[in-house]
Amino acid sequence: MTQSADHGLDPAQYDLGIIYLEGKIVEPNIDKGIKYLTLAADQGRKDAQFNLGLAYSNLSEPNYDLAEMHLREASFNGHFPAIFELSKLYSINKKDYAKGLLWIIVALEYCGREDEQRFGKIRKDLESKLSRTEYTEIEAETQ
Repeated sequence: MTQSADHGLDPAQYDLGIIYLEGKIVEPNIDKGIKYLTLAADQGRKDAQFNLGLAYSNLSEPNYDLAEMHLREASFNGHFPAIFELSKLYSINKKDYAKGLLWIIVALEYCGREDEQRFGKIRKDLESKLSRTEYTEIEAETQ
């Protein structure tokens, strides 16, 4: 698999990145996991972009800027869980409730019925943390 990954095959790069991050088959190696996921993400693989965002968020010293970058890429490529994770990143880690709300509104556009109630509760919580002016600006952006 390493040979295939080193020859640029994104499925192998993705799989190897996950294997190194999870450490189930080999000794965990965060640096190698991120390296191979980055190679796959650079080829437009949205699941790699998503997992890179999670990896950067969950490091012992998180890099929320890189997490944001990769989660945004995955979101723009249609990866629904990345949209929700991006909302969490903004609202919990960066304390930017306006951006968190914006991404929850985007998530609500794509979610199924089973997620509507959960996202609706998160939306109401985020709305309560914004001033009327901030909320009005978010509403205007989503129209």
